[in-house]
Amino acid sequence: MDQPELGGHSRKTVPRLEYPHTYETFLQDHLIPNVPCIFPSSLTSTWPCFHTFLTSDSSSAASTTKTIDRAYLLSLQGSEPISVHRPLTAVELAEEEGEEEDGDETSDPTERTICEQTGLANVLDAWARGEGQGLYIKDWHLALEAESRYGGRPLEDIASSSSSRPGDRFYTTPGVFEDDWLNGYYRSRLGNDFRFVYLGASKTTTLLHRDVYSSYSFSTNVLGRKRWDLYPPSHSPFLRRDPSGSRSELLRDVRKVDRSKFTMWDQAEQAGLTVIQEEGETIFVPSGWYHQVENLSTGEGTGSQILSINHNWGNATNVRQMYDCLCSDLDACAESIADVKDILQLKATRDGQDEASWMADWVNEIQELCERDAGWAWRDFWNMVHWGVQDACSVPDRANRPPLEYVRTQVSGCVQAYNRRWEASYLSEVCAVVGLIEVALSAV
Repeated sequence: MDQPELGGHSRKTVPRLEYPHTYETFLQDHLIPNVPCIFPSSLTSTWPCFHTFLTSDSSSAASTTKTIDRAYLLSLQGSEPISVHRPLTAVELAEEEGEEEDGDETSDPTERTICEQTGLANVLDAWARGEGQGLYIKDWHLALEAESRYGGRPLEDIASSSSSRPGDRFYTTPGVFEDDWLNGYYRSRLGNDFRFVYLGASKTTTLLHRDVYSSYSFSTNVLGRKRWDLYPPSHSPFLRRDPSGSRSELLRDVRKVDRSKFTMWDQAEQAGLTVIQEEGETIFVPSGWYHQVENLSTGEGTGSQILSINHNWGNATNVRQMYDCLCSDLDACAESIADVKDILQLKATRDGQDEASWMADWVNEIQELCERDAGWAWRDFWNMVHWGVQDACSVPDRANRPPLEYVRTQVSGCVQAYNRRWEASYLSEVCAVVGLIEVALSAV
């Protein structure tokens, strides 16, 4: 196994699975124990995008050199702008540093970025001129855009339709990842998703972070290579300036660590994993693992951009991690607006209202703040779980799913924990959904 180095230290790496692999092996060795892995290129070798998104680089003497097909990608985008991260200008950087009480000395100023909405053509034109090497397209909802052209039909159905355009059926989710409550709920109920295309030049980076909602993720390199540095949840406190504080300053860049600030970094580093993900390979990132990703120089045989397809997803095997993450987010929101609670209580006392009235207002304030800051709160979480339980019960013996009894046990644990939370009795709409989940589970 390759063992890349960070800071001069040899690092443990992510295990690579052999082919053929089974869902049962993935479930027992990686999903349930929450352990990362790399799948071989055979997992996605039939994806059309490996051919349709790429073309030969006419500027290269090597006929095997691949690059993105500019005209083809432009034909797919439609009218929606995409999210592009670019480095801050000198003026923007000065303004940002002026607003910070304690300057961040642990990261390179050239790696500070801002996210803007722009057209794909603007980015591709800049690259064609030899400019914009710091631009990085992230969170491009290309699959959702394709589905919208067919009345919201799932990408898998579009792929089997003879009337669809080739670009609209550019991939299908591998079977080992298809048990997906997060995208199932968001696509069917909210018209949104967590399936993305990423496209950037070598050396562009996504700095240290944990995936949204503490979800799982998988990422497939369609073109190029990436370096991943990953840190298990058990050691995430050591990535913070104060390991005892869950809201303490998080390390930005694992390549540039100020050990006088992050005094427990050695503990995190010793537990960290590093892997070079090759073209065609797929990495599975478990719940709660902080990670940093760098697009690498692609080397002989490929162009200068790195293109990947990424999913955030979740199901019964990580529902407890997602539940715990949301609890932490809600508690932090409540703490941050504690003064609002005092104001509501004082007003209720003055107006002669009982405690239940102002407490309900207080709980709703927390829910709304969490939805703005974290992206969701109890309403969407439990609606997602309800969707997942209904899906699991609809075809109990479906392939690529954990046993139904396992689903019942995992969800029941979350339900019991939620019913003990202080705010549960004030959220009647959410309680109704939780009740429906309990009824469904009682029939398992």
